[in-house]
Amino acid sequence: MRLLIKLKDNEFKLVADYIYQLYGINLYAKQFLVESKISMLCFKLKLNSLEEFFEAVRGPEKQKFQQLLIDYLTTNYTFFYREPEHFQLLAQLLEKARLPVHRNFFNCWCAGCSTGAEPYTLTMALEHCRCEARLEVPYHVLATDVSSQALQVGLKGFYRMSDYVRLPEPWKKLYCHLVPGGFEIRNKLRQQIEWRQENLLAGEAPANKYDLILCRNVLIYFDEASRKKLTAILYRALVPGGYLFISHAEVLPEGHGFRYLEPSVYQKAGVSDNARA
Repeated sequence: MRLLIKLKDNEFKLVADYIYQLYGINLYAKQFLVESKISMLCFKLKLNSLEEFFEAVRGPEKQKFQQLLIDYLTTNYTFFYREPEHFQLLAQLLEKARLPVHRNFFNCWCAGCSTGAEPYTLTMALEHCRCEARLEVPYHVLATDVSSQALQVGLKGFYRMSDYVRLPEPWKKLYCHLVPGGFEIRNKLRQQIEWRQENLLAGEAPANKYDLILCRNVLIYFDEASRKKLTAILYRALVPGGYLFISHAEVLPEGHGFRYLEPSVYQKAGVSDNARA
């Protein structure tokens, strides 16, 4: 029988500080979530106390335990065709040739991609635009997340029918095929996505690389200081004239430098040398 580990105030702060220092994720208002996830992890690893847990995350195999901890603590809640207005806007921008094109291909980054619904939805939207001649160059999608467990789901490309029913009808037929228990993403789409484990706040993304960045429902996990740091990283990573989509539940911190276009949609200043007129 699994019991819930109750944390004293100083113990909870110790865990929350540890996660914040490693990943910049703010869990200070989520004590029950932290207790529940740590209890699940201790049960899985046959650890009998919080002391044994801390010995594990600080011991010789700390990288392994750090990864397990972040896998358990990150929610990874996502679904296909979330906030469809973004994908409709993307099609409009491509049709009007208002998006920059980096080195003769369209380069995208899904930052905080969770279990893959978002990069696959983006890839379906881009593939559909190519079929309709709105996008005339090849494209590439980088999907990154801090959770190796979430990335494994994306790599497999298998999802339940509850996600299938959300997709537009033409996309279901073109980009998915039904299998027992759910559906799989077709290989031609899976080959367009590069999956990479990455801590968004660790290091710097390459400068002036991406034409479009989707970083949706990620900022909500960070405090103001971490949001400012991440926003600066995303700004640097975009080509001049590139676009950033965040979720409708989020806003960028003050002094972000982007040009506001509409709720949850921003553009980096300037015009790329590769932008189409």
